[in-house]
Amino acid sequence: MPKTMTDVHCRALAAFACLLALPVTALAAETAPLADIEIVRTGIPHDAVYDIRIDQSRGIAVGGAGAILITDDGGTTWAQVPPPTPLALLGVALRPERAIAVGQEGMVLLSDDRRSWRAVATDTQARLLNVDLGEQGLAVAVGAFGTVLRSEDAGETWEPVVIDWTALNPDGYEPHLYDVIVGTAGRVTIVGEFGLVLLSEDGGRSWEPVHQSQASLFALSLAADGSGWAVGQDGYVISTGDGGRTWREVKVPSESNLLGVWASEHGEVVIVGIRALLRSSDGGQSWRASTAHEVTRGWYLALAAGQRDIKVAERADLVQEVVFAVGNRGIIARVLE
Repeated sequence: MPKTMTDVHCRALAAFACLLALPVTALAAETAPLADIEIVRTGIPHDAVYDIRIDQSRGIAVGGAGAILITDDGGTTWAQVPPPTPLALLGVALRPERAIAVGQEGMVLLSDDRRSWRAVATDTQARLLNVDLGEQGLAVAVGAFGTVLRSEDAGETWEPVVIDWTALNPDGYEPHLYDVIVGTAGRVTIVGEFGLVLLSEDGGRSWEPVHQSQASLFALSLAADGSGWAVGQDGYVISTGDGGRTWREVKVPSESNLLGVWASEHGEVVIVGIRALLRSSDGGQSWRASTAHEVTRGWYLALAAGQRDIKVAERADLVQEVVFAVGNRGIIARVLE
């Protein structure tokens, strides 16, 4: 039987299940210098931030007990808005005109300003683990036990997508689906349990499996040039150069559960997970593993890159791209150069 995560039913709980093995003191703040990350925001010990998206200078992060945090300066500072729900919010999508947050019990929330939120109906009570929103209003949400929802009106209304799981495995397992990216021209990519990568070319109406393995995949990153990465269980990493049609395994110096990935079109890759932060500047040919205490004694679940202006005397303003990670204790951290 393929290897899967024991007693875990969502990407967020994957982190918590592994954290149960850590000593209580392992998550305490350390005074040692941080060489790889800089904490820009932290909460109380039991807080958690599960996802983050940044669109240039505007950003949003979501977490436990309906927590929503926003930034207007590319991630340098964050403010918390009143929680619109007591349920955990596990995934978020962001476009200039619309934000969508999803979470427990089939929760879907919409906002046009990132500050006020309203719930919309779905036909599921399944835990929704992530969501993405395309430029033309196509949105796809994914979750536990093979749940897939699609919307053509930027999240106002949703319909379930039925997938024939028996065509993928003889026992008809309904795999948990952990991440989704809505691309251009109707292409949608999903990753999940059993190393599953599902690809749709028609806006999520029909699906084709393009990759399967034993290790679960928890996070996905795809760039406009067709390069991309997916990361998952026990240090499992795969990459693509053709927009997700084909994949190859990449060896990394970690056997941790890897829960988040970000990559640029210039060969930069950042991966985070449980007690892990990996970086590559050459497209995955070589890797650097963090030894900072805030990394090796905690967990991070998602990554996003923001832009901030740099004022330079007697010169035009410069724009710097900065990568942020979110995770345990409600931390939002800047990944240092």
